[in-house]
Amino acid sequence: MLYGVESVDYRRLDVDHVTNIDELPANEWSTVHWGQPNCQAASTWVNADGTEVGYTGPTDVITSEAYGFTYTPKIELRPTVNSCLEIVRKYNNALLSGYLDPEEALPLFRSELHAAGIDKVIADKQYQLERWKAKNS
Repeated sequence: MLYGVESVDYRRLDVDHVTNIDELPANEWSTVHWGQPNCQAASTWVNADGTEVGYTGPTDVITSEAYGFTYTPKIELRPTVNSCLEIVRKYNNALLSGYLDPEEALPLFRSELHAAGIDKVIADKQYQLERWKAKNS
């Protein structure tokens, strides 16, 4: 339901294209300005002037071989996962916003993750992924 309700909020031009309904409601609004996090799966929006809005990149994307996999940590690793998540929370916003110098902060971040046991978590996740791929391929 990316654009609202078909025939109420938008109309479908064909399988891959949508546009505004013919007459906008009194309390007019626009979906063009909304963030569309799944735009690759969405139909292309066509404005009244015929211009297309939205994802226009390749449609022959390759699906990840891990698509559908969900990691569930073993019970004994859950405290380790939680410790690693706390470290990520500690650094995430400050690194992404530029508050911390990556040259200084990233080595500390990685060091704290390794000390908290991230390598065990990665190994467990990789093991589960390999088993999942063997079962689902």
